[in-house]
Amino acid sequence: MVGTDPTTGVICVGVDGADRLVARLDAELDRSSVGAVRSPSALDDRSLGADARLVAVVGEDALAVDAVERLADRDPPVVAFVPPSEGLADAALAAGATDVVTAAGPDRFPVLAHRLETVGLDPDTGRSDRATTAEFEALTNNDSFAILTVDAESRVQYASPATGDIFGYEPAALEGEPLTTIMPERFHDAHHEGVAAYLASGERSLDWSWVELPGRHRDGTEVPLGISFGDTVTDDGHLFSAVVRDMRDQREREARLDRLATAVEASMDGVALLDADGRYEYVNAAHAAVYGYDDPAALEGEHWRTLYDEAEVERLEAEVLPTVDDDGEWRGELTGRRADGSTFPQEISLTRLDDGGLVCVVRDITDRVRRREELRTERRFVESILDALPDAFYVLGLDGTFQRWNDELNAVTGYSDAELDGMDALDVIPQSDRDRVGAAIAAVLHEQETQTVESALLTKRGEEIPHEFSGSPLHDADGAVTGLVGIGRDVSAKRLREQRLSVLSRVLRHNVRNRTTVIRGRARQVAEAVADPDLTDALDVVDQSAAALESTSEHARLAERLLRDRETERRPIDLCRVVADALGATDTTGIDVTTDLPDAATAVATPHVRHAVAELVANARRHVDAPTARIAVTATDERVRIRVEDDGPGIPAHEREAVRSEEETPLDHGTGIGLWLVTWITNDAGGTLAFEESSLGGAAVVLSFPAASDRGN
Repeated sequence: MVGTDPTTGVICVGVDGADRLVARLDAELDRSSVGAVRSPSALDDRSLGADARLVAVVGEDALAVDAVERLADRDPPVVAFVPPSEGLADAALAAGATDVVTAAGPDRFPVLAHRLETVGLDPDTGRSDRATTAEFEALTNNDSFAILTVDAESRVQYASPATGDIFGYEPAALEGEPLTTIMPERFHDAHHEGVAAYLASGERSLDWSWVELPGRHRDGTEVPLGISFGDTVTDDGHLFSAVVRDMRDQREREARLDRLATAVEASMDGVALLDADGRYEYVNAAHAAVYGYDDPAALEGEHWRTLYDEAEVERLEAEVLPTVDDDGEWRGELTGRRADGSTFPQEISLTRLDDGGLVCVVRDITDRVRRREELRTERRFVESILDALPDAFYVLGLDGTFQRWNDELNAVTGYSDAELDGMDALDVIPQSDRDRVGAAIAAVLHEQETQTVESALLTKRGEEIPHEFSGSPLHDADGAVTGLVGIGRDVSAKRLREQRLSVLSRVLRHNVRNRTTVIRGRARQVAEAVADPDLTDALDVVDQSAAALESTSEHARLAERLLRDRETERRPIDLCRVVADALGATDTTGIDVTTDLPDAATAVATPHVRHAVAELVANARRHVDAPTARIAVTATDERVRIRVEDDGPGIPAHEREAVRSEEETPLDHGTGIGLWLVTWITNDAGGTLAFEESSLGGAAVVLSFPAASDRGN
């Protein structure tokens, strides 16, 4: 006997589940003590006790009916708590049970407690009304379900507080109202017919132990419900009771599970469940397909080892599964084997379940692995190109340290890879240049400006090698700056070459100017001292040749100065203003110059274009005593053109061809550098040079430049 004493209020009789039932009824019946006996034969006056009021019978079919028969002639009412076997409830009632509750459904214990309270309300049993009322209130105040009591006319006699949460009505407002108030209209007729039929014949048209039906909320919406029914006959007539549970949360959980199941079935990833022995219990279509199976059922019941070769099986058993046992999960890459025996790379995730099974998610990563190999090949190709560069290549991080470099940087600095890794880039710059180079690096990283700066490169041995460094911002896929990519070029030879050219040019210009001055002076002196016409003519030729040589020297000096000028950058500039400046700075004495200029014509060029225009105007006077020159500026949306034409002898074809091909040859060379100077200035300013027919009969040279967006402003 378990927990019996002479004052037991409820005694449970049976062999299966008695202990559990005692515990549940102890919780449900607030003030009633609960005990149990193993079999009906153990029931006697002592076990029932003088205060025993209710008896619940549990067990197999025969046991239940036998227990009811043994207790039927006693005073305590008998509530049979029986399995949902066909005919068992009727057999229990025939044996003398006061009421029957089916031991099925999630609300079977609250329903049983309610029935026990209901049949125990007889004041003649000797139990206090206060105790009974308190226990009933404890039951009905449970907010996990509602309790309704309805009379034979289907009018609500009692509604527990939870009714308001489920149906939206205050409990008192429902009392006296027809039960159809909280039923969808389509069930009204069936309800009335079912109640009438039951009262007339005692036959139930549905399962009273648990049935799912919709209810009607006060706002008109339908509420899914789970309902257990019971009835009893009192002095006031037939009463029906119902324990009603709101199923909305359960329905939502079921809907979420349905959506999850649908998502799993439709997933592009393979999803499978394995039991504790490693055999497939569930396989979605994607999981089967990734292993080359058309039907998921072909894998169900198979062991996972069939999908891997021997080496991978050993790895899984030695490394992967022990990790799953320890950590509960594992994710990584494996090589799977398809149904046809071919293998493929896969990414797989394994998660341990509470019952020892596994959730397996697998994805074919053949394309990813192929792309990874392509990237490796591409990286090796790029690195081979970078290492073949004659210049030092490097990548700096946001902190200005070396992150990547080519072999040339190792060679020129003398540092190893280990030494360069993480080294501050300014450590290979002489102290005197660090502020300037550091500012250029900051401008690239923070202002996203491309920078070019000249500085010496400081080697590991302390040597300083002149270099030109060019740096640009390095961006990630989102456009954020992640570092600096740069090139360092050794300019030692360039500087030496420029130095030599500068010395030679300076010496040449100085000597030519001095010698031509002497030659012209002496020629005039001799011409004034002699009266021989032939000698005077010869001396004039000498003077003209010296003047031409002096002019060539001046052109060379101008060309060198302009081409060395690195401060002038291409920008929007008014070419009409450029023409005016050129004419203002040119000696046009003896030249008939006319212009055809709009108010403004803005192009992208440099101010040096004025020297090209001045040279073309001055060139007209070198060949004609009183030349005529015409300058016109025209503009379109794309180009701005300066056309300079004269009435001179024109430009020889071999000179035009020389500047057009930009190559001097022994057979085709210009007689001076004036046209070369115009060509260099035009090209350096971003323009083009062309030759056209002149309406004046001489040369027509056209300089064309890109139009600026703000042209005419």
